[in-house]
Amino acid sequence: MNTNDEILLTHHVVALLKCSVRKVRRFIKEGELPARRRGKETKDLMKY
Repeated sequence: MNTNDEILLTHHVVALLKCSVRKVRRFIKEGELPARRRGKETKDLMKY
């Protein structure tokens, strides 16, 4: 792999992480109670 390809890959991963963080924050803002209920599921997801 070229270093350029690796840079593009890392940028893609970072973009995906930022997107998922935004989604999680939006869910928490929209409804705090459902987010608390889903807390166990999110903890399970964080393991992977």
